[in-house]
Amino acid sequence: MESNFGSNVYQKILIFNKISPKIFLCFSFVFILSRVAYSQGLDTTLLDLSTPQFEQVELPENLLLRQNNIYRYPDYDNPRFRYLPEGMIKYFDIDPDEKIIYHKYYFWSNPIGYDYTIPLENYLSLRKIAIERELWDSLTKSYDLRTALSGGDIARILSQATGLTIPIPSNPIITIFGKPQISLNVNGEVNIRVGWRWDIQNLGSTSAFGQTQSSPMFSQDIRVNVTGKIGDKLSIGTDWNTRRQFDFDNKFKIGYQGEDDDIIKLIEVGNVTMPVPSTLIGGGQALFGVRADFQFGPLFLKTIASQKRGERRFVDVRGGTSKQYFSLRAYDYAKNHFFLDTAYRSIYREYFRNATPVIPQSSSFYRIKEIEVYESTTDVRDNAYGGNAVAFADLEPKQMRRNQLYPSSMKFTPIQTGVVERGTFLRIDSTRYKIDYNLGTLTILNMRQDRYYAVAYRIEGPTPDTTDDYYYGTLSTLVGEKDTLILKLIYRPNLLPAYKSLWARQMKNIYQINATNVSVSETKINVWYINQGNDSTDVLPGVPDKLVTILKVDQVNNATGTPPGDGQFDLRPPFFDPIYGEITFPSLEPFREGLRDYFEKAGTPQLAEQYVFGEVYDTTYDVARRNTARDRFVISGEVSGRFTDRISLGAFNLTPNSVRVTLDGVPLREYEDYVIDYYSGTLTLRNPRASLPNANLKIEYEQQDIFSISTRTLLGLRADYQLFKSRTAEAGLGFTTMFYNQSLVTDRVRLGEEPVQNTMFGFDARMNWELPWLTKIVDLLPFYDTKAT
Repeated sequence: MESNFGSNVYQKILIFNKISPKIFLCFSFVFILSRVAYSQGLDTTLLDLSTPQFEQVELPENLLLRQNNIYRYPDYDNPRFRYLPEGMIKYFDIDPDEKIIYHKYYFWSNPIGYDYTIPLENYLSLRKIAIERELWDSLTKSYDLRTALSGGDIARILSQATGLTIPIPSNPIITIFGKPQISLNVNGEVNIRVGWRWDIQNLGSTSAFGQTQSSPMFSQDIRVNVTGKIGDKLSIGTDWNTRRQFDFDNKFKIGYQGEDDDIIKLIEVGNVTMPVPSTLIGGGQALFGVRADFQFGPLFLKTIASQKRGERRFVDVRGGTSKQYFSLRAYDYAKNHFFLDTAYRSIYREYFRNATPVIPQSSSFYRIKEIEVYESTTDVRDNAYGGNAVAFADLEPKQMRRNQLYPSSMKFTPIQTGVVERGTFLRIDSTRYKIDYNLGTLTILNMRQDRYYAVAYRIEGPTPDTTDDYYYGTLSTLVGEKDTLILKLIYRPNLLPAYKSLWARQMKNIYQINATNVSVSETKINVWYINQGNDSTDVLPGVPDKLVTILKVDQVNNATGTPPGDGQFDLRPPFFDPIYGEITFPSLEPFREGLRDYFEKAGTPQLAEQYVFGEVYDTTYDVARRNTARDRFVISGEVSGRFTDRISLGAFNLTPNSVRVTLDGVPLREYEDYVIDYYSGTLTLRNPRASLPNANLKIEYEQQDIFSISTRTLLGLRADYQLFKSRTAEAGLGFTTMFYNQSLVTDRVRLGEEPVQNTMFGFDARMNWELPWLTKIVDLLPFYDTKAT
């Protein structure tokens, strides 16, 4: 059945088909319902679509989300509700008498599919629900992930995920800090390692209980970098990493930056600096406190109230030599000297028995003929040059002539801390270590404290023939390229007395003065003892000899080179090495074994116990340092070393931007006249004038405190008054005052950390004036030409 009403609907469908099915349905059904209601007088309240007003909000377009089509309810998955292809139309007809709606599909005017009918009352109810859903559709958007992201997009996505900007309403408090906005950026990571450890031992005990032990393993690393801003003036920043070796590497700062026309220019709280242009009164770089800068017209003020976390030091280099002072404690021995085996300890003692050391005959059997030194590595780039190795603290020798080889099972020995270590080891060049083939001592140059070191070596057998030599470990020439090496462990990070074999083989009688190429004629070294009254002396109470004589570093007269001693430190090998700047005591334990030997020969062995400092050789550095009752020996002196273009400052972990170098009173510029390695404390000169024999260099630097039991307070004020400033000239006056106070947290005073309190005042002036006319006058001189700009 087809009426005029149906024809009108058909025409409307053809008109709106290519526009939007949803818009078409809305208009067509409203038109149908209006005709039905008009002709039949139906109750149109069934189609009451009154609904509250909603505010439509759309998410901003960004890199991660992309706005898609209007959100579809599950009903819209039905193919009948999808967009129709071109040429297909829906046809609706109504029977006013039967109150039935007919639904048909046509494709290019040809009927397709089956017709279906629905009562008009049911249709109106369903249509009301559909229109309500369409209203919700207009308020809801869907977003999907972008399918293709470049590397830059991923970086910006992470930036969006970790950065947050919050606009806030304007109010008088927030406007102090600039625009009303709070931003926060958080970067970091938290690594948590959880495991379980089983230790299985096979001991010859009467009971098997306790030979298998298990314990949990847990560790975590936190690295966080947070930056935040309130407005555009107040900023907050922190950089924290639990894996850093020193606490001073972790930074925290709150800063306020004023505008050009503000009186308050800068306020900083946390890790701050106090740069002072004065050459006589220095400020500080390693400070923790409050700094505030102000400007009152031409007057600029800088104020500081802080705790000082670094020590300022000076090095004078005159006539091509650098003169510096050093001070060492008994526990400050060098950590890079080792015995290859404990058997060499007795040979070492025999070597120093006489005033003039002589190699003992017993050392011929233990003489080293070949050695290879290995360093562990964690860099995957070194895997191509290194190899897998297992290192044993105690390793039996093998005689190759008897075909004595290490069993293959040793290559699979599990790790046992301080006894067996595994990893990738890289053979180091012979220029990186020194070996004494007779005394069996190994010195690793530029040693890294975070690496493992192991060796493989060959010693003399019963005869000079090489066929009966003994091997410790497997030399690289005796194994395949991909085979696992068996080595003898020499050093591991965080060496402790619990690792008995390694601890016994580390030498504790050699001290480095942090100066190389030392001039012996300009060097003075002495050993001091601090009495109960905190005064120092080089003679022990009740003992006629000086400490240098007691410790056997004064055995000859420095003038003649023959015994007896003259009470002065013997500046000759093997007691002093001027090339590497090392002091060697003949006794392996000078402040225990050396003192006992002297008092035993003097017939008063009981007196030695009140002076010996045994913790140096039985405990770690930190434990020995805390024993202030025994920590009374000081090795100090003055050395002068020659240099070319590299100067070792004798310090490491320098405070960044704290180095100031002057040449004949003229400041030098970093990266142009010199380069400084802040970690190793090495200064490399680039200005050729600085290396001349008559050059006078003054180096000022600040070393951050690794450990300190003193509290140092710094209060300061710096004022700069600008007299005038023009395009070619400027002048100003400066005033500086600094108050410094150092106090101890303990009652016992340590050498170099005495209580100090002083105040300094200083005035300075500066003037810069460009004189191009003077340049032109100089150009008038014959055979002289300047480069004027």
